[in-house]
Amino acid sequence: MMRRTRSRNFSDRLKVLPVLLMLCSTIETQAKDEEPVILEHADSLVGRVVNGESVRELIGNVVLRQGTTILRCQRAVQYFQTDRIDLEGNVIVTNDTLTLISPSANYDSRTKIATTIAGLTFIDAGRQLTASRGSYNADSETAQFDGNVALSDSTSRVESDQLTYYRKEKRFVAHGNVIVSNAADRVWVVGEELIHRESPYFSRMNYQPILMRIDTTEKGRIDTLFVQSKMMEVVGDSVRKYIARDSVQITRGILAARCVLAQFDPDADTMSLTGNPVLWYERTQARGNLVKVLLHNHHPSDVLILGDAIAVSETDTTHPERRDQLGGARIELKFLHDSLRSVTAFGNAMSFSFLFDEGKPNGVNQTTADRITLELGYGTKENQREGVLKRVIAVGGVQGNYYPENMVRDNVQEYRLPNYFWETKRPELHTPPLLLARLNRHTSSQGTSVISRDGRGSP
Repeated sequence: MMRRTRSRNFSDRLKVLPVLLMLCSTIETQAKDEEPVILEHADSLVGRVVNGESVRELIGNVVLRQGTTILRCQRAVQYFQTDRIDLEGNVIVTNDTLTLISPSANYDSRTKIATTIAGLTFIDAGRQLTASRGSYNADSETAQFDGNVALSDSTSRVESDQLTYYRKEKRFVAHGNVIVSNAADRVWVVGEELIHRESPYFSRMNYQPILMRIDTTEKGRIDTLFVQSKMMEVVGDSVRKYIARDSVQITRGILAARCVLAQFDPDADTMSLTGNPVLWYERTQARGNLVKVLLHNHHPSDVLILGDAIAVSETDTTHPERRDQLGGARIELKFLHDSLRSVTAFGNAMSFSFLFDEGKPNGVNQTTADRITLELGYGTKENQREGVLKRVIAVGGVQGNYYPENMVRDNVQEYRLPNYFWETKRPELHTPPLLLARLNRHTSSQGTSVISRDGRGSP
């Protein structure tokens, strides 16, 4: 009887031995070329076998390390055969300067991938990201995030449905309902895909992005700039330029433009439009080979139209075929307080001005000179919004002709400049619904006014 009892006790000890060995060692079952997961601290430790697999449960101030990756939590369950570690309670995963924080996560020691579906905060190189779900691969130094993704740094914020972060290359790609915002400059860009890298600095938004910048007029009204194109880019390190490419449309209050390529230089405070650019201002349209807009505090001060330049104005809507024209090698539009004050043509300047007598057509004046300036007045209450022609100044080699109504009546098309044009479809841009909802949630919470679809409201 004594011999049988000893035999049974010895057998029980043999069953416990694997668990004891597991508790006192690092993971012996890992592949030889795999870095071991080392337990650096736990308040308590319990070993057991679950479904034939050795399991180690660590409780209280748990710290595990695999290479340069450190796992911290309040409770961890380590599965030795599958190399999985379940982490719970104030989970913090660090790798060099990178930190991932979540209520719970799991870690695969074979692939070195930490994954969570419990919401997370990701911090690296001065950026902070939050998302509903995500994973980080310590080997490839890449991270995948999904659901309500928001990435912020000291100057800007990126929101999207998904984001892939490439730590080694210092770049990321965001997909789905992407919003890029710069609160200090009151600039937002909405698109479907954002590609960004740090060095050299480059960002590109694809798939019909819309840029929105909320400006305030001197009268206190919100006057929003909209830019839409097939693609938008930001390039440069110390000096950055903003570029809109292909099918570009621009609107800002009563100003609008269309072109193939638009470039904005914030340091010089200039915007250049090329690729058959057309400019609208109230009832005036202008076109040339290049349009250069000079800004002052984000407001237009001068517009230069270079190369085969022409400006066409509709002075009487009841006679749309009779539009005043001014052309030359170069045209300059001068603005003051967001109002057009003068239009000047330089170099072989020519103008056609249709005349009216009490609303009835009364012929046309033709003028040629080295320089022709049309000065506009805003003196009366009725003409505060639309400038009326105050005077015409012609300088150098001036010649003028008056053609009476009986000559013009049936031949209006004969009194047009060679590059005459008139566009019937002015660009119309509005706040994207996704951004409109976000802005109004923010402004309502701040107790400020709601932004309308056309970007107007009170600041």
